[in-house]
Amino acid sequence: MAEAERYLGLMSGTSLDGVDATLIQFEGDRFVTLSSFYSPFEAGLRKQLAELALSSQWTVSTFAAAETGLTRAYAAAAHRCIDASGFTPQEISAVGAHGQTIRHWPKDAYTCQLINPSLLAELTGIGVASFFRQRDLAAGGQGAPLVTGFQAGLCDPAVHNTVFLNIGGVANISLFEGSAPRLAYDTGPGNSIMDKLAEHYTGQPCDADGRLADAGCAHEGVIEAGLSDAYFSTRAPKSTGPEHFNLLWWQALPGALSLSPEDSLATARNLTATSISRAILSHRKEGRLYVFGGGTRNPGLLKLIRDELPGYQVDTTATLGINEDFFEASAFAWLARQLMHRQPGNEASTTGAKGPRILGGWFPA
Repeated sequence: MAEAERYLGLMSGTSLDGVDATLIQFEGDRFVTLSSFYSPFEAGLRKQLAELALSSQWTVSTFAAAETGLTRAYAAAAHRCIDASGFTPQEISAVGAHGQTIRHWPKDAYTCQLINPSLLAELTGIGVASFFRQRDLAAGGQGAPLVTGFQAGLCDPAVHNTVFLNIGGVANISLFEGSAPRLAYDTGPGNSIMDKLAEHYTGQPCDADGRLADAGCAHEGVIEAGLSDAYFSTRAPKSTGPEHFNLLWWQALPGALSLSPEDSLATARNLTATSISRAILSHRKEGRLYVFGGGTRNPGLLKLIRDELPGYQVDTTATLGINEDFFEASAFAWLARQLMHRQPGNEASTTGAKGPRILGGWFPA
């Protein structure tokens, strides 16, 4: 029997809501989740991160303060997750820490994930694997998505067409034939536009349960204007982020500024659902679809996606035994294990890299 190994995954996405932490135990290629913990960002840190992500006007001291604050938030979430598991830091092989994406410019082979892995190792007492995206970019890839290797182990080989859909700030899909990855890329906005509109109109970080959107009517003209963006017709592999799909992008769409708050949220929700479903249908008309990420908490969004994909059986990743809120954190625990075992973490066929690469840097405790 393979010796048990435990890896802690830490993730914060472009939604800027908080830190997801999950502890995974691996025995060979099989794994089980031991504990998970979510820690929302404090308002001040969230504001700092949003300003860094969307503004080009910041100082080194602002960057340093945000990086240190984020790293301490990661460490606090890590300790809460470890405490809940009943294990000690000494019984954990490594931490896989994604960090907070501030810039992602694949055309320039550049990405910036805010994190201080040396400080995180010091605060947790566990070695840290981090900076996973840079090596794939250096090899000519998009640096994203990086979770297809993890997803492949969850596919049923008997199912010919399986799609994983992540609805975070940005939405991305991974497509498989059996358990072989075919393609993976960002489809466009996930929660990002909806969240920014909710914050703009209500001061709240999101439209809880999609209630504001439920009270509105979608404006087809604005949706089609949004879908005419060149990104949607660009061939994969491709990736994007809040530097593209943000509130300023939305406000520049013809007719968007004349919509009521309710109609704005309904329109943004439909645009997100349509961009996702069109991307999936451009490859296959039927199959299995597993959804994860914050968008799973928007029942209206999931209903729209189901309605637009009648040939797909749509479930969340909970049916695979992985909580949909902690799927990406689980994947970064897996990436840390890949690094420790000196195994590739990317799928060159999906990122566009020249070949498989061992991803990440190692920061010992």
